[in-house]
Amino acid sequence: MEGKIEKIAVIGAGVMGSGLAQLFAQNGYQVGLHDITEGALGAALRRSRANLELQAELGWISSEEIETIMGRIHTSIDMADVASSADYVIEAVPEDLNLKKRVFKRLGELCPSHATLASNTSTFNVMEEVDEEQAERVLITHFFNPPQLIPLVEVVHGERTSRAAIETTLDLLNSVKKRPLLIGKYLPGFVVNRFQLAINGMAYALLQEGVLTPQEIDIAIESSISLRLAVNGPFATMDLGGLDVVAASARTMGVEPPPPLKELVDRGELGVKTGKGFYDYREKDQEEILRQRDYRLMLLLDSWRKGRES
Repeated sequence: MEGKIEKIAVIGAGVMGSGLAQLFAQNGYQVGLHDITEGALGAALRRSRANLELQAELGWISSEEIETIMGRIHTSIDMADVASSADYVIEAVPEDLNLKKRVFKRLGELCPSHATLASNTSTFNVMEEVDEEQAERVLITHFFNPPQLIPLVEVVHGERTSRAAIETTLDLLNSVKKRPLLIGKYLPGFVVNRFQLAINGMAYALLQEGVLTPQEIDIAIESSISLRLAVNGPFATMDLGGLDVVAASARTMGVEPPPPLKELVDRGELGVKTGKGFYDYREKDQEEILRQRDYRLMLLLDSWRKGRES
């Protein structure tokens, strides 16, 4: 797990696998992409090319770069062909635990001893499912669809994962301009999926109450909190709105504010307007904080409106 990473293997050429292959190829890595049929591999290459063409259309890359990037992706229905010389491997097969266990067992047989073995699982604790001799180099890198675009990657390690494997992973993700979030232990659903579960749960509840249609619920989210949360996370958003307002709103909906929120309100630490809340703003200018928030939101809104008009 030491030395320079030059070759990356992606096992599984579905939507996630094709996006991962494109991501690493686009950042200069040689990529081996494996699936069990030529049809799956062909479809993966078509998806990657289509996304690169869209990037060229938007001016992110030049059209001349597309062939160079695609030329870095080698496909094979033989796992050994892509895994035997890989410095880093990402498993992206369907969410079937038995299938993942078989893949990791095979990777342990095929991969060089220095290769780090990562899983893109969004569900399973694969660190507990591997043999002792594999354990130190196994961890989770949970990318979000589409992985070539979404910045965050949840990095989850187990008690047996080596520090070298963790550092190698963080360095690799930073090299492809991702924002790795290191999670020190396995949590079912990790972090982001828990937020997604809560949002989906409320969407189902509103739908069942007959208040709104699925389209209307989507409009409500797309046109409000999705934009705000793209600029500031939940705690910063609460600080900007005023924690006293957040607490009062919760009580209006029949929810008692949780202890961390209540304690801040009781101390008079209400967010930006008092200089301290979940964050400390005492060394910052309140007007500048709001200006920066609005500037980022305006940039986002400009792209959002253009996208909806196209």
